[in-house]
Amino acid sequence: MRKILFAATMLAVGIPQVAPAKSVKSEFISAWTDRAARYLSDLKDRQANLQSTSAQADAAASAHSADAEQKVMQYIKASGEYGYAQGRSITLTAFQAFIKSKPSEARVDMWMQEQAQSIKDYGKQVDAKLDEVKAIQSDPEKQNSQTVLHLIGEHSFMNGLNKGMIDEILLIQQNMDTFNVARREESARRTAAWQALARSMSQMGESMQQPMQPPPPLIAPKTAQTTNCHTTGQNTTCTTM
Repeated sequence: MRKILFAATMLAVGIPQVAPAKSVKSEFISAWTDRAARYLSDLKDRQANLQSTSAQADAAASAHSADAEQKVMQYIKASGEYGYAQGRSITLTAFQAFIKSKPSEARVDMWMQEQAQSIKDYGKQVDAKLDEVKAIQSDPEKQNSQTVLHLIGEHSFMNGLNKGMIDEILLIQQNMDTFNVARREESARRTAAWQALARSMSQMGESMQQPMQPPPPLIAPKTAQTTNCHTTGQNTTCTTM
């Protein structure tokens, strides 16, 4: 009987159901994982292209062929593209490793600041490499086709790497801004759902504690009564049947 009453109360109160769903964090981690995989695939393609164009540029420069300049430009472009792909990949990989420690929002901000400073410092190395390229190009005694070629390629790679890190850290910052807003909304929804559940459970408990009212007593139906009167002389006698 108590089980039946409990089930009936549950239906009457209408306890809300909290539907299972993916958390904001799990969705973002999945998106970062997918992006890291795309970066890795692109990085392999860029590396293969760099190796190919590097060999072609070396051969063309050594032979002083007519298309040497074209081959060198292709090599410089490939160096920059490979550096850019690597910059994005290593930055995202570093962030994925960091986020596994479940840092606070403030700690994430600090990490972003640290990365920005590291990128800024690396930019100084890129500028120094460019100065080195300019210096060797202006010195006839140091001008060697292979040396200059590799130095220019190295600068192109470093410049691409720096740009890739900058673009990725900016994207991660945008991701984290969206993540923090979504996580607060998720927390608010969960809080509201559990508060509604708590209210429903409280109402159910109050319903269970109310005493059951006894049924009203049965009242026998009234029957029709008949009165008979008899008169004898001056006396009248009545009887009820």
